[in-house]
Amino acid sequence: MRAQNVVVYISNQCEQSDKLLHFLVENNISFEKKNVSEYKANMKELQRLNVFSTPAIFVDDQKVLGFQKNQLQRLIGISSW
Repeated sequence: MRAQNVVVYISNQCEQSDKLLHFLVENNISFEKKNVSEYKANMKELQRLNVFSTPAIFVDDQKVLGFQKNQLQRLIGISSW
């Protein structure tokens, strides 16, 4: 697995955000977490990317909206076995 730039936008009290964070930690994926509930600048940054909901994850130049486990496994290079 190659090094990747992983940025995750989450919000408080969001079950999908919690599942996404758990998945990344469980698979030892390094990531930068940006909470849009706690920091309005993060929300504005996300909106500039034309995304208006969380969770949103960016793996290098690829965007994934919501917690889509299979797509994340493919992008990050994690075996689904």
